[in-house]
Amino acid sequence: QPANSPQRVTSPQHQPNSSTTEPRDAAALTALGEKYARGDGVPKDPVRAVELFRKAANQGFAAAINDLGVMYANGEGVGQSYSEALSLYRVAAERGSPQANANLGNAYEIGQGVTKNYNEALAWYRKSADLGHIGAKQRIAVIEKVLNQQSQTPQMNVAMEMKARSLARSEGCDIASINNVQPPEGSHFSY
Repeated sequence: QPANSPQRVTSPQHQPNSSTTEPRDAAALTALGEKYARGDGVPKDPVRAVELFRKAANQGFAAAINDLGVMYANGEGVGQSYSEALSLYRVAAERGSPQANANLGNAYEIGQGVTKNYNEALAWYRKSADLGHIGAKQRIAVIEKVLNQQSQTPQMNVAMEMKARSLARSEGCDIASINNVQPPEGSHFSY
């Protein structure tokens, strides 16, 4: 999967006694759903995966709620809906899912279903990292670097403007700001 796509967490493995036996417990339903979602040992069947995730999600199992969100985000077995995915991620995050927190961080980082917001992404990734998610820790470092660079850009613009004003004054020009500089009368610019 691409680095910035929502992720499922692999649940504890479940080996049903026969191929027609469906587990009842949420962790086993989720594990079986993940097998159908990936085609791991069974034919790939996203619709069946969604059914299994829904059954486990109805039991309040955070990993299943997150996985159902992933199916909505990717449009697998259901119509694609970022808003539904985000709602499910939030519920799973409230129930302590590190992956759901990371998926929310990812959504805000790339602007998937929400307005891109690095500060919001950072907050969700921090929650995920606090719950032990390794990938979230890596994203925190990347986003902090981006935010640090963004915070320095306005300072660099001010420094460049001050330098331009100083140079303009030394050349005998009187300007209020480099943003207000107009070409001399009679000049024509073309592209």
